[in-house]
Amino acid sequence: MARLERTLGAATRFLDEMRAEIGRTAPAGDGFPPRLRCIHERAGHATPEYRNLAIPVPEGFGGASPEILSGAIARYAAEKCPDCLLLALDLVLDSGSGPQPVLVAEARDAAGARLFWMQPYRVQGGTVAWEEPLEGGWRDPGEEEMILDAAFQVVAATSRPRRTVSRPRRSAAEDARSDTGRRRDAPARGIGEGDRAPVPMAASPGEPGAEPMVAPPRG
Repeated sequence: MARLERTLGAATRFLDEMRAEIGRTAPAGDGFPPRLRCIHERAGHATPEYRNLAIPVPEGFGGASPEILSGAIARYAAEKCPDCLLLALDLVLDSGSGPQPVLVAEARDAAGARLFWMQPYRVQGGTVAWEEPLEGGWRDPGEEEMILDAAFQVVAATSRPRRTVSRPRRSAAEDARSDTGRRRDAPARGIGEGDRAPVPMAASPGEPGAEPMVAPPRG
């Protein structure tokens, strides 16, 4: 239950940020590319470590299957083994009254929690007017497949228990020299809200390399 509450809290904060971003970009007619937040729980730390990621996909993604996006995220997750992933997509869906932009969000963690959100909105008078979220807001998608599901299937399949290796005991002086060397050689890199990094996505032979995803134009 505590794990689910942490995931829901992280998903709610992420969703608030994404709605604020759409509020800034949509009135100008700009697209909102997919956003992924990767969260790692840090032992001994109350605050998790997270990164905001850009997701490159092959050129001409357009309205292609979400399997392309799911595969890119799964390849990243196989390398990083995140504790939680959050995804936000700005889509245009054809409702009964015509096309309408919709914010779709997913949350998935290593403990098995699965959450889904869908909320239509309209741009009126230079501002974004949010409608009520569908089906009451965050919900368990049940048997419905989410884009993030593949990522944790890959993590579960590739994870291996860590082995403990015994080493000869070293003196305090040797430990100090070793730690100093590691700190000097390690690259300085902060990870936080402003850190955006590409998700590696392998291109098939003969195909162009992956390009940053571009949100579909607003009609």
